[in-house]
Amino acid sequence: MSSDLRKMRKAEKLRSKELRKDRLVQTRVDRRLDNAIREEARRRRMSVSNLVRGVLEDAFGLADPDVDPVLEGGLEAPQEQASLEHVYAWNAVVLGKDARCSRCNASMSAGDSAFIGLSEDAEAARAWLCGDCGEDL
Repeated sequence: MSSDLRKMRKAEKLRSKELRKDRLVQTRVDRRLDNAIREEARRRRMSVSNLVRGVLEDAFGLADPDVDPVLEGGLEAPQEQASLEHVYAWNAVVLGKDARCSRCNASMSAGDSAFIGLSEDAEAARAWLCGDCGEDL
């Protein structure tokens, strides 16, 4: 076999291999978005990678038509962030019952470290922060 033929076959094999490989897309996200993505993936019992891939395929109309879309009726609309202007201080606590973070809406379980907002406004909803959002204070 000639060396030119070997080179052509090797180049063809490399091109074929490159076409089969998935590409890696990296992006930076803030802690709250990371928590929301991980929570949604956990809730759906799927990997973060598969969730993000499905959302992107749905968003760009590239999903297989025979597969249920991830976005349609699946992801909850982001909740409006609660106003925390009434909070004058934050106190570190260990939760005695389940709660949701007032900033990123992450679920927190009894026994988790969290922060409770102190307020003099009796009408305001109780404010909770998860450990990650509390680190941003």
